[in-house]
Amino acid sequence: MCSSDLTDNNAGSGNVDLSAATGGIRLAADVSINTDAAGAGGGGAASFGSAINGTAAGTQALTISTANQQVVLPAVGQSTALKSLTVTTTGGAVLNGSVRTDNTVGSGDVNLSGVAGGITLGADVTLNTDAGVNGSGGAVSLGSALNASVAGAQALTVTAGNGAVTLGAAGQTAALKSLSVSTGGVTTLNGSVSTGGAATGGNVTFSGATGGVVLGADVSINSNAGASATGGAIDFGSAAVNATAAGQQALALQSGNGAVTLGSVGQATALKSLTVASSGQTVL
Repeated sequence: MCSSDLTDNNAGSGNVDLSAATGGIRLAADVSINTDAAGAGGGGAASFGSAINGTAAGTQALTISTANQQVVLPAVGQSTALKSLTVTTTGGAVLNGSVRTDNTVGSGDVNLSGVAGGITLGADVTLNTDAGVNGSGGAVSLGSALNASVAGAQALTVTAGNGAVTLGAAGQTAALKSLSVSTGGVTTLNGSVSTGGAATGGNVTFSGATGGVVLGADVSINSNAGASATGGAIDFGSAAVNATAAGQQALALQSGNGAVTLGSVGQATALKSLTVASSGQTVL
C-alpha cells in the first residue's frame, strides 16, 4: 500500500475496497486513507478483508478518514503493532478485532475521538497501546458512544501503559459483556456504562486504572443491565475517583448482587454525589 490513498465520490463510489485482500494487509509506510479528497463531506467506504499489521513494530501508522461513511476494521497490529491508529468519520465505526500499537518511535495512540455516529464492537476487543510491555503507552480516546453488537455479548479491554484513556458512554443502547481499563495515566469517563446480559452480569473493572479516574459528566455504572440473577462486580480497587469540577459530577453504581469495591472518592475534587445499590458486599 502506498503512503497516501485519496479517493472521492464526485463521479463514483469513492470506495477504498480491500475486502478481497484476504491474505493479510501490511503497512510498509505511514498510510493515510482518505475517501473524501475534495473535502465535501461525502466520502466513500473503506473496507478490509483481513488483519492489518505493520512491517516493524511501532513504526507504521494508519489514518482513515471517510467523511460520512462507516469504517469497519479487522484486527489491527496483532502480529506487528502499529505506530498509531486514527479514524475520523461521522458514519460510525465497527471494531471486529483487537488493536495493538506502541510508542517506540511515535505516539502509540489509538485515536477514535473523531468518530461520530457510534462505535460498535463486533467481537471481544482489546485496545493495547503498550505492545512493547514497557509501561509507556499511547493514549486511547473514544469520541462516540460505544455499544455491543448483541447486548451482553462483546467485551472491551483497554491497556494503555501510562497513556490517558478517555471513554464516552458505553453500553447504553446494547450493554457490553464487560469493561476493563488498565493504565497508569488518567482515565476520564464522559458517560455512563452498562454491562451484562440476560444470563449473567458483566464486570466493570477499573482496579488497574492506577492513574486515577476522573468523571467528565454524571456517570452511572450498571453491571447488571440484563437484570440477570447474577450481577457483575464493579471494582475500582485503589484507583482514586474525582470530579472534574468540585461538586459538579455524580457517580451512581448499581450491580445487582455483584460486589462493589471503591478506593478514595472526591479527595482531590469532590463529587456532587455518590450512590451505591448492591445486594453484594460493598468495600470502601
